[in-house]
Amino acid sequence: MSITIDLTDFAQEGEYAVRGNFVVYRKQSGWTPASVTGLHAWYKASRGVLNASDAPAANGEAVKTWQDQSGNGRHATQLVVADQPLYVASSSINSKPALNFDGVSDYLKSTISVTTTTVTAFIVYRLDSIAAPCRLSSIVAAINADFNYSSSAILGYYASTTKLQGYRNPNDKSFKSALGAAPYNAIICSQWDGTNHTLYYNSTTGQASVASAEGAFNAVEWWLGSGRNGPGVPLSPTNCHIAEMALYTTSLSSTDRNAMMNYLNSEYATF
Repeated sequence: MSITIDLTDFAQEGEYAVRGNFVVYRKQSGWTPASVTGLHAWYKASRGVLNASDAPAANGEAVKTWQDQSGNGRHATQLVVADQPLYVASSSINSKPALNFDGVSDYLKSTISVTTTTVTAFIVYRLDSIAAPCRLSSIVAAINADFNYSSSAILGYYASTTKLQGYRNPNDKSFKSALGAAPYNAIICSQWDGTNHTLYYNSTTGQASVASAEGAFNAVEWWLGSGRNGPGVPLSPTNCHIAEMALYTTSLSSTDRNAMMNYLNSEYATF
């Protein structure tokens, strides 16, 4: 069987087209998340995942450090062995590497410095099960702040059996988007433009937005994990795999946001 592909079908690199039973992607030409201005931290499970000896983690090994690929040195770490996620060389996210967070105690934490009035964050994950509402990530305003309690997390992801929710505090402004039953793979983008907080789930599917006047960020930590209510306190035993994350200190234009979504989708094929 042969197929003919015309690149004029693709609006930009990373987009895809369907031809019969095939989904065809236009290859990226050196485009990465660093191609967009404002990249603050970037974690990709195929790079910089280190074990307790600071060597590349092997499949099934505990992860002490997830190195920041942005060049800014904001590495995510976990020194407590019992709380370290496991490296998975070929995950259920398009057979790509990922970190497996057990939902009981696993998390990583990176030191950041976000004082802008605009932020955009991306996460590629697989939620394997949902026993109760769980948290996936939080950007917090104080050292050792609660992982995802609403009064301390100023940007967060929350998932339950019926919705995906993002929030920006201290006024607990949140939005919700319909979500299918676990297990599922997803790319989500949470964006704060200084006026509106908007969620994008697998590109524009399930988009939701809420207005709030929170002013500038004052974030010093980014917590990565799943199923946690606070340091050492599990919210629910929810298992999650995370393959890639990126944080920008800007409100991305629709062109840059779509380019990022398409880049991630060309890698992980979630939509």
